Order: sequence, then C-alpha cells, then structure tokens
Amino acid sequence: MSLIKVKGSSITGALAAVDGSALTGVSAETNSPYFDIKLGSNATNKNNNTWYYLGYSSGFGTGVNENVGSGWDNSQGYFQAPQAGRYYFYIKQGCYGSTTHSGYDIAFSKLQKASAGSTSFSDISGYPSCRSGCRPAGQGYCGDTTQYIINLASGERIIFGVHVYAGGSQTNWQWDRDDTRWGGMFLGA
Repeated sequence: MSLIKVKGSSITGALAAVDGSALTGVSAETNSPYFDIKLGSNATNKNNNTWYYLGYSSGFGTGVNENVGSGWDNSQGYFQAPQAGRYYFYIKQGCYGSTTHSGYDIAFSKLQKASAGSTSFSDISGYPSCRSGCRPAGQGYCGDTTQYIINLASGERIIFGVHVYAGGSQTNWQWDRDDTRWGGMFLGA
C-alpha cells in the first residue's frame, strides 16, 4: 500500500462526505458501556477503620449521572460487565470527620469482584487496596482519586470500596455527596 502526502492548502473545491457506512476494519464503539455515579446524599456517622461500598452499603445511596450500556445496577449497587474485555474504573472519595485532632488519617479505596450471578464479593488478586488520600493532623478533609484497569468476563460484578483509618480519635466520618463518585468504561476486548 502506498500513501500520498498532500498539503491541506492545496486542496480546493467540494470534497465528498464520508458517512462511515462503507468503512471496513473500523470498530465503532459509540455505545461502549460507561457509567458515572455519585452519592445521592452525604453518607454520615460512619465508623473509623471500616470498609464501606459505594451504592452497596447502607447509607451510601446513589445518584446516577450516566449509565450507557446498563452496566451499573443502581438497585443492587454494583457494576456488571455487559461484555468481556478490559475496563477502566475510578473511585474519587471526599470524606471528613466532625472534629480535627492531632493524629493523621488515611483514606483507602479498592474494588471487589464477584462471579456472574453471584453476590459473594472478594478482593481481586493483584489489586490490593490503594492509599488514596491523607489528612494531616489538625485538618478536616481526606480524599483523592484511585484508578484501575482490569479484565472482566461477561457478567462479572464489581463493587467500589472506601475506608478511612484515623490515627487519632476521629470516629464520626462523612463522605461528601459532591466529592464522592465512581465509575468506569469499557476499553475494548
């Protein structure tokens, strides 16, 4: 195959429109599954050193921004892969305590996976929880974003976990609805 280079400035006149229907070898991913979810309201009065699952644990209800391809199941609080392939996921958490203290706090995020048809979720081998933020002593906010790329079989399910460890006496944690969101998208087979 040979290609000819043509300067854009030397092209004049009307050009034929290309609608894409006759193209071959091009995969149109216009309806690739993706979703973006946030908390429906602040998740308040949560304990220190406890894993909570966004949209899945009590008090972590959701507001759906986007759900193309119906992968996110809002009534169950998990993502179910509509097709096998590689997926990108993220968790952005913003949490704070009701008081400041002299110790530090660390936020963690993780994904857990269940087989198709199952709600028995467990940690994903090779994907440990990730430190996603730190609240220095005397300050009131802890948050950051964690990102993952993983392969899923069709029907496998994912839940999105958040956790805070307080180095001081903080126990009354709140995840902020405006700063806590999670989602993902299909990258390809």
